[in-house]
Amino acid sequence: MLSKNDIKIIKSLQNKKYRKTYGLFTVEGEKNVVELIQAGWAIQRLVISERFALKYASLLASVKHPVDIVSETQLGELGHLESNHAALAVVPMMDRRQEQPDTGKSMLVLCNVQDPGNLGTIIRTADWFGIDQIVCSPVTVEWFNPKVIQATMGAFIRVKVFYQELGPFLQTISHPIVAADLQGSNIYEYSFQDPSVILMGSESHGIPEELAEYITDRLTIPSFGETESLNVAIATGIFCYALRR
Repeated sequence: MLSKNDIKIIKSLQNKKYRKTYGLFTVEGEKNVVELIQAGWAIQRLVISERFALKYASLLASVKHPVDIVSETQLGELGHLESNHAALAVVPMMDRRQEQPDTGKSMLVLCNVQDPGNLGTIIRTADWFGIDQIVCSPVTVEWFNPKVIQATMGAFIRVKVFYQELGPFLQTISHPIVAADLQGSNIYEYSFQDPSVILMGSESHGIPEELAEYITDRLTIPSFGETESLNVAIATGIFCYALRR
């Protein structure tokens, strides 16, 4: 049974400050939580509705961590999703500071992408195209953010996200570093190599000048209309398609 203190801590995890304090984050919704359990991720606490408990009784039989069954109303009050009537998991943050990306594989590198929905969509898109690692600048929104987790639709389980200073990291790359740039060459006329690094900047500021020396190719997605720019998550999807094409 959830105590008042349990409820207080779970609700506080919507805030970045308390996620860091407790070293925990939340995963909400039926699909995300089911994938989390199936993947065997460490879970500190599982809070579920009776409907979820009945539907996934066989899956829950193997769960060793505490499981609390609460009303669907209370479940919606615990996280950021009022529409969550299924499940919420409290999960320990993982520390990847001692782990390095595999520079022998294609990857995405994100510079200062700060919208949680965009990062979540990019993680989901990367998973679709079989890109299982993303390197982010330190000021890119944290992937533990509940809005990011929700937007990934479970892909956060399969895609590793690292946070590093981008200059020193890009310096270690020996294959093409392809940057999205409105003044770049036509992406449809470019032949991608695999592996390659796809470098995406924020919609408002683009890619900072200090990273220019590491870029081998600058590409743009030709516009056929009047809109000034593409959403970074949409543009990333087009770059991923071009890489895999």
